[in-house]
Amino acid sequence: ASTMFTAQLAYRSLKFDETVWRGARHVLHLDASHGAGSVLAHGAETLFAELRRSHPDLQVEHIRLWDDAVRAQLDYNLEHVRAKKAMLSGSPADADIQRFAPLEQLCKQLASARGLVVSAPMWNYGVPYVVKQYFDCVLHPGLTFRELEGGKTAGLLGGGRPLVVLTSSGGDGARDHLTPWLVDASAMLGFDRPEVVAAPNVAHASREAVLGHIAHRAVGTAHFLGACAMASSEQQAA
Repeated sequence: ASTMFTAQLAYRSLKFDETVWRGARHVLHLDASHGAGSVLAHGAETLFAELRRSHPDLQVEHIRLWDDAVRAQLDYNLEHVRAKKAMLSGSPADADIQRFAPLEQLCKQLASARGLVVSAPMWNYGVPYVVKQYFDCVLHPGLTFRELEGGKTAGLLGGGRPLVVLTSSGGDGARDHLTPWLVDASAMLGFDRPEVVAAPNVAHASREAVLGHIAHRAVGTAHFLGACAMASSEQQAA
C-alpha cells in the first residue's frame, strides 16, 4: 500500500473552520530546553526578541514541554491507539471521541501555526523524549496532515511554512539523529522550510563564545522565520 492509513480522522470535539484557521497569526514554540539559564533559552530569547521587533503582527505561543501541566496533557497510550483505530474505522464510541478531545486542541494549535520553532538539546544523538511524545500526540492523518498518493504527505493547511530547530550538543554534533528526524516529522505537517541554529561543543567551548554564537545565528534566523511565516500566510489567504 502507498499510504500508512486506510482512512483519515476528522475533528469531532472542535469545529474545523478552514477560513478561520488560515487567518491565524501565531508561531508555535516547542520548548524542551534545560531551563531559563540554558544556551537554548538564550538563543530562543534572542530569536523572539528580534521577531517581535521585525514582525510585530506575529504572536508566539510557547509550550514548555517539561512543565507538569503540559506533561499531563501529552497523554497518548494504548487506549488512545484503540480509540484512533475505532475512529479510522468509522465506528467510534463516545468515550473514544472524548479521549481524543485534548489531543484535538494540541492539533489545532499546531496545524494553524504560521511557523514552528523547536528548542531541543541533543540527548544521546536524538531528541529528548518529551519532544517525541509531543509529536506522537499530534501526528494524526486528517488532524494535522493529509496523506497523498505515493506515500507523500501534506500539512492540513498546505506547506511552505518555516521550521526553526534550535539545538545544542556537548560535542561537535557530527552524529546527529535529532535534526533529520525533526525536519522529516515537521515536513509532514507542512513546516517544510527548515533552518537549523546549532550550538555544538557546549561542554568544551567557553560559555561566552557559545552564547555569542547562538545569539548571532538567532538574529538572522528571526528574519527568515518572520518572512516565511508571513509569506505562507499571504499565499494561503490568496
